[in-house]
Amino acid sequence: MMRPAQRIIALTAAAFTLVLVLAQALAPPHYPRSVTDHVGRSVPVPHKIEKVYATTESGSLLVYALDPELLLGWNVDPSPTWEFVLGNKSRALPILGSWDKVYKTIHLDHIAALQPDLVLHVAVPDLPTLDLVEQVEQELGIPTIVVDGSLEAIPKTLRWLGKLLGRDVRGGILAMYADNTLARLTSFREGLSGSPARTYVVGNTGKVDLADAFRLAGLREAGLNQNPIHMVLIVPDPILDLRWEMRKNPPLEISGLVAEGKVYQIPTVPTNWLTPGSLFRLLGVEWLAQAAYPELYTEDLPEKFAEFMEVFYEVRLPEKVAEATLKGP
Repeated sequence: MMRPAQRIIALTAAAFTLVLVLAQALAPPHYPRSVTDHVGRSVPVPHKIEKVYATTESGSLLVYALDPELLLGWNVDPSPTWEFVLGNKSRALPILGSWDKVYKTIHLDHIAALQPDLVLHVAVPDLPTLDLVEQVEQELGIPTIVVDGSLEAIPKTLRWLGKLLGRDVRGGILAMYADNTLARLTSFREGLSGSPARTYVVGNTGKVDLADAFRLAGLREAGLNQNPIHMVLIVPDPILDLRWEMRKNPPLEISGLVAEGKVYQIPTVPTNWLTPGSLFRLLGVEWLAQAAYPELYTEDLPEKFAEFMEVFYEVRLPEKVAEATLKGP
C-alpha cells in the first residue's frame, strides 16, 4: 500500500504528464518547437507546417515529392516538358525565385505575402551553407533550415524531413526506394574489377554533382591527356548544342570515341539528372553506371525512370516518353 506522501508524488507526476500531453494536443498549429537542422542550428518551427518555400529547384522537388500541397511555388518558370511530366497540379504554383550560392532571384515581397511556415535550403552542410542560410533567415524573417543535399544522404533526408513535415509514412516509403537504389549500386561496384572507367567531361561541371555521382557509378573524371578514356560525358547547356559541336569537331584524343558513339549527354527530363541536391541523382547515377558498363549494369532504365516518377511524383509516365528520354537527342 502506498504511503500518503508516495500517493501525492504519483498523482502529481500523473497530473503533470497529463498536462504535457494535453498541451501538445491542444497547441495551436503555429506554436513553436525547436529542431536541429543539418548544419547544427537550433531553429524554432511551428508544430504544424502547412506552407513551405524552398530556396532551390532541388528543394522544391523534394517538398513536392513528400506532399505537393505543402509547396508554395517553384523557383523558375516550369518548361513545357516539366509541366508535361509532373502533370496539371504543378502548373498552378507561382514563381518565387531562388537563393543559393550562385543565384539570388528571390521575390522577397511575394514570399512575405504568402507567409510560409518554413524556408527550406537543400545543400551540402558546410560553412558557406551555414552563412547563406543565416542571411536568408535574417532577410525573410521566417524560420529557415538546412537539409543535407548529399547524394548518399537522400534516404536520411527523406526520413528526417518527412517527420518534420508530418509526412512520416510518405518519407519512409521514398527513403526505402532510395536505400534500395543505393544498395543496388553498391553491389554493382563491389563486382567491378580493374580501374574505374575514365570519363572526359564537356560542359559546365559546376552545375552538376559529378564527384559523388562518379564515385557511386564507378567512374573517374579524366583529362584529354589521360589515356585510356572510355567515354565522353556532356553536361547540357541551355544555349549551346554541345553534342552537335562534339560530333562536328571533336578533339583528336577522343575522335575515336565520338565515331563509336560513346558520347553521352545527361538526361534533362524533367530536370537535369545530376543537379546538386536533386532526388533525380538516384536515376542519374544508374544512368552513368549503364553508360560506362552497359554489359554489367543491365537494369531497364526506361522502366526505372517510369517507376521513379510514379513512386516520387505519382505520375504515370508514357512508355514512349521514358524511352525517348533515355535515348537522348
